[in-house]
Amino acid sequence: MTELLKTNPIALRHCLLYEFLQGKPIEESFSDFCDVVGDNAIKEESFKFWFDKFEHGLFDDIIEPITDMRDVLRNDEYALRACILYESLKYKQLEKTIDKSYRFLKSPYCPRYSKDHEIVHSRSYSMYKNFRKVIGNDVMEYREFDYWFYQFLNGEFDLKLEREKDQIVYELSNMPIDIIGNIVEYLDMFDRLSLAKTSRSLHTFTEDRKLFHQTLELILERYRSSKIRFDEKHFRSYADWKETILDFKNITKNPKLQLHTLLINLSCFHGDPFEAEEHPLKPSTHQLNVKKLSFEGSSLESLLKILQCLKPGYLTTIDIVDVLRTDDALMEKIVESEQWKRAQYFSQGRLSVFTGPLRHLYHFKEFSVRYGGLSVEDIRGMKENLFKSPVLERCSLNLYLRVDESAFEQEFGEAVRERPNTFHHPIPNSNEYFEITLNEKKIEIARKMR
Repeated sequence: MTELLKTNPIALRHCLLYEFLQGKPIEESFSDFCDVVGDNAIKEESFKFWFDKFEHGLFDDIIEPITDMRDVLRNDEYALRACILYESLKYKQLEKTIDKSYRFLKSPYCPRYSKDHEIVHSRSYSMYKNFRKVIGNDVMEYREFDYWFYQFLNGEFDLKLEREKDQIVYELSNMPIDIIGNIVEYLDMFDRLSLAKTSRSLHTFTEDRKLFHQTLELILERYRSSKIRFDEKHFRSYADWKETILDFKNITKNPKLQLHTLLINLSCFHGDPFEAEEHPLKPSTHQLNVKKLSFEGSSLESLLKILQCLKPGYLTTIDIVDVLRTDDALMEKIVESEQWKRAQYFSQGRLSVFTGPLRHLYHFKEFSVRYGGLSVEDIRGMKENLFKSPVLERCSLNLYLRVDESAFEQEFGEAVRERPNTFHHPIPNSNEYFEITLNEKKIEIARKMR
């Protein structure tokens, strides 16, 4: 490769400019450039000479400085091909680096490994993203980049190769729609995500396909690899949590996506990650079809934002696994949301406490919460409201304070014979009753038939 660029000095200079535009320190750029094209491609003095000229807006002998050095590449198709050649060489070098790293690290959870693994997994598209970042988003379509990338990757280094004009290149988008539909139905979520990035037409087509999944899980971590997992067996790791949010956004913006369970784990992320990034779910565009939400995080703020993006009525179950910091004002907003009011099942982990009034739970069919303690007013309120609910099937309250049995006797009469901790409350105009079982710090209530 060194000899190829030595015999084509203009292509070499285009590669140098491409490296320059990435904005790295010159010492790092020189080291990276030599790793990619070879140690003998250019001397360090010449490398610094050209970087200095680029810094002053000069590419050749023209005296008038160029305002935007990217225009040197944008306006020359052979220069663009040289940049793609450089990306293909960088990819080859990256494959070798990953192989060496994997032998020593033996862990897919190492941040560096995870990032490199993502690049190798998506191959040309990852390099295409960098290409667009350096030169501009509208300089070349992905399919054109992909063609040249694989030409160079396969050892065809002719920058002036002319593709036969009468040659028909059959692509997926050329197939009949019903055939494409059958193919897409067999693709998993990540493959559909990659397919949608190849062209606007396929992006529109994949969004138009219904997509059913049992589970979709987002795990965000600031200092370790973040993950997206679906159906428990397919997952992708990310070194950058912002990239994780971006991919999650691309997945969930499909209005025809339907999920049984959405799991969001932000417990290792201090603060609200959606403050720094555009929220991946937007209620202004569409609300996601999710049956069950399972949330674990550091604050209720993230939970509120996520709830607002789920379709009320379709969402039946809310499960708060754990929340490190509670906030009465945020909890009030949550219980006033349509998503909360129309849900049927609610549970909260043992490490977090439900801080709102119990009346906000009385519309559920089932609920299980951790609660501070029951006052006489709470018990009276349960009798007047909870036990008039036409939908309540069962509930459980785990308390910090010991249950006051005398208060229950005052409201519900004597306990069931031979069962001193059990009370029955008849349901008017029916053959049903509520059975109330008291333990030291727990109350269980269940609807039963006589």
